[in-house]
Amino acid sequence: MALLEVKNLSVSFPTADGTLHVVRDVSFSVEAGDFFGIVGESGSGKSVLVQAILGLVPGAKLSGQALFNGRDLIGLPAEELRRIRGAKISMIFQDPLSSLHPQYTVGQQLVEAITTHQKVPKSEARSRAISMMRKVGIKDAERRADSYPHQFSGGMRQRIMIAMALLLQPELIIADEPTTALDSTVQAQILDLLSSMQRELNTTVIMISHDLSVVSRVASQMMVLYAGTCMELGAADEVFTSPSHPYTARLLAATPSVHNTEHRLRPIDGSLPSLLAPPTGCAFAPRCELADERCRGTLPPLEEHRSGRLAACFHPDTELAAPEPVIARSAGQQEGAPPIISAQGIKLSFSAGSWPHKRQVNVLKGVDLQLFEGETLGLVGESGCGKSTLVRVIAGLLQPQEGSVLVEGQELGAPNTESWKQARHLVQMVFQDPFGSLNPKRRVGSIIADPFMIHTDLRGEQLKSRVRELMDLVGLNPEHYNRFPSEFSGGQRQRIGIARALALKPKVVLFDEPVSALDVSVQAQILNLISDLQRELGLSYIFISHDLSVVRHISDRVAVMDRGQIIELAGAQQLYENPQTDFTKTLLAASARS
Repeated sequence: MALLEVKNLSVSFPTADGTLHVVRDVSFSVEAGDFFGIVGESGSGKSVLVQAILGLVPGAKLSGQALFNGRDLIGLPAEELRRIRGAKISMIFQDPLSSLHPQYTVGQQLVEAITTHQKVPKSEARSRAISMMRKVGIKDAERRADSYPHQFSGGMRQRIMIAMALLLQPELIIADEPTTALDSTVQAQILDLLSSMQRELNTTVIMISHDLSVVSRVASQMMVLYAGTCMELGAADEVFTSPSHPYTARLLAATPSVHNTEHRLRPIDGSLPSLLAPPTGCAFAPRCELADERCRGTLPPLEEHRSGRLAACFHPDTELAAPEPVIARSAGQQEGAPPIISAQGIKLSFSAGSWPHKRQVNVLKGVDLQLFEGETLGLVGESGCGKSTLVRVIAGLLQPQEGSVLVEGQELGAPNTESWKQARHLVQMVFQDPFGSLNPKRRVGSIIADPFMIHTDLRGEQLKSRVRELMDLVGLNPEHYNRFPSEFSGGQRQRIGIARALALKPKVVLFDEPVSALDVSVQAQILNLISDLQRELGLSYIFISHDLSVVRHISDRVAVMDRGQIIELAGAQQLYENPQTDFTKTLLAASARS
């Protein structure tokens, strides 16, 4: 008997506009000791599916069964579900900082997780909590148990969440996007930790992710969801290497690879169907190049097409058209050509802590960096190494204590000086969080128009016309000029940020993690757009990312940072195939594992 067997589970929500059908007739089973992966784009129903099983979706209408050790969890009284959650089934959420209470130490929260379900003395609960902190790799656990969540790094907070999930030795752990936005080394550590805990404690793990490559590294079985429907189900390594369903194949085609940079990424055109009125046929048919009338009018059953492989498709195992080859970028550095950006001896430190423990933290320790016309320079390293600080210095948003930044041979002055204002015409920046960098109370037309209002005399219809041209250039509908940022998707908001950055026709654009929070298909659209704009407008880029596959795909040269210094710089292919420093080797190995 399977540990968890889900049969024909459907989840819907009543809304003012009608019923939202989020999960539709999904069936799968998870054997004891398995590592089971669930993948799909945002909005595909992954999180709602597992939260419905645990009774964490108030107001939802559920049908079907979720048998845990033969007992149906659907419809169980709330009190009985509370006894099962934590003790028998635990969940690790995507954002540990929002899941941990900021006003309680991590030790207090771990102790509470034990005493809520078991009548044990607090001293014994604390001892068990500290022991589990050690097991998940937190050094000096007895002292760190008295620290607050904000005093831990993102990776350490995720370890705390894993410790909390394991405390009562549950039979099943559900991990919802546990590695999103983590560095490749930290991501690899978290995946290794989950795998080792699964082996050592014989715990069953269900992991949700939008990244097939991450899940394929650790999962034994994998299910692909789309618009609340199961598209494909089978052994993870087989699904990843030879997908049966066109949707799975297109997800893989949209994912950058460290090993294959010869082809252009293939984003999935179109968008998810309305869940208020789901299609009668295959949900993926409107976006599928293989779809015919039968696909559009009849729902394909989930059937076995290969041994142990299930796919809901009338055209399984059909090869898709070959992707386009990458159009060659500029060669970048040319013999004897001066750099367009030159950072020399950049040093910067910040004050940390409070009196009497206040200290100076050296963030940049004498960095030298050059960017040449038409090239993309990738910048990689672990969180806290100084990547973002360096590009903010180059953008003129921070002033270094020592060193200088030359833009086309002219030194960049302090913020708000004339030379700094002139540099805005040459150097612009696109930030990681598009929603956080856009004023939610202003319309996108006025947001994109800001550079013109500040730096030029362009006004009236000429200004509106130029803004609409920019929107069209980055693939936005110019008719949406008067919409607010909240009315756009994450990928569209990033396009708004790019349009604003291009307003003054800069020669250099600095990208700080521009695709880290995007689904693989949307990420592919943005990466293709960035490459197309570089070719059309002759732009030069510095591109920061924690995803080494993304950096390899888009960069001509790559600089590796560690603890405020650049420790290695080489052509992208050379660096990835023959790294020289131990740190770079570790970084690349972690990327391959994660």
